[in-house]
Amino acid sequence: MHIVIPDDYQDCVRELDAFAKLAGHRVTIYNDTVTEEDALVERFQGPLLRFARGFVRDQGAAEDLVQETFIRLIRNLPALEPHGSLSPWLYRVCRNLAYDNRKMETREMQRRERVQEPE
Repeated sequence: MHIVIPDDYQDCVRELDAFAKLAGHRVTIYNDTVTEEDALVERFQGPLLRFARGFVRDQGAAEDLVQETFIRLIRNLPALEPHGSLSPWLYRVCRNLAYDNRKMETREMQRRERVQEPE
């Protein structure tokens, strides 16, 4: 398994007792601050796609969720804290978009069922 730790700005993750449990896995740890949109997409796209696939089974739908997550990132980047942790924000936005998507699909199915019901 490939594990990405995208924001260990204090370079302390390797010192944690729990880090030993990652032995045998490929671990990538980033200690730098990236602010350019292209670099952010490159760093987070793969992990976010895997995360989104946990909510939707369709690869295309997962890609749509991740794309919308990055659109929201670009819109909100100036308002985000400069030294704040970006990855939790990205995952929360992606999760919320997946939940919203599921709600819309459920409502659409219910609407179709009501339309198809004989009177």
